Amino acid sequence: EAKVEKEPTCTKAGKSVVRCTVCETILSEKTIEALGHDYGEAKITTEPTCTKDGVKSYICKRCGDVKTEVLPATGHTYDDGVVTKKATCTEAGVKIYTCTKCHDTKTEAIEATGHAWDEGKVTTEPTCTKAGVKTYTCANCGETKTEAIEALGHKMGAYHVTKEATCTEEGVETSECERCDHKETKAIAKKAHTPGEA
Repeated sequence: EAKVEKEPTCTKAGKSVVRCTVCETILSEKTIEALGHDYGEAKITTEPTCTKDGVKSYICKRCGDVKTEVLPATGHTYDDGVVTKKATCTEAGVKIYTCTKCHDTKTEAIEATGHAWDEGKVTTEPTCTKAGVKTYTCANCGETKTEAIEALGHKMGAYHVTKEATCTEEGVETSECERCDHKETKAIAKKAHTPGEA
């Protein structure tokens, strides 16, 4: 009968032989395949963190060989964040998030809100020759800005005779602005002479 002369291990083959019962000469040999490792359940030997990989280990029940697997880092789990600086019309704010596992923090800019201008009020009325001013106020911060209102220009009335023309002098027609004391004039041609009797 075949007898095992070399037991197989997890990684090495074994051997069985058949010998002559009289002289012990080997009559035949047979290789016994290596058994392969018999790993048990995995055990976490290094817990993964938010930023570092962990390690999971398997131990062979027969030979104690150890194989490992990487457990990927979990990544941060941030909370909903806390506003530490409110955004204003002109400056960005700051929001800080904290990891619920390792307390790492990250910051995020909160975009400036920009001004909320009202419809504006005329603070200086325009005249015929001078520009006026319209002032806008931000509803958020109270800041103001101004805008020029174009001068109105004269609103001239109809011309009327303010000096009659004569044979020797031109006359004058005058137009007056309806809003201010500005006046414009134009000449009326001299009248022709009216000769008397010879």
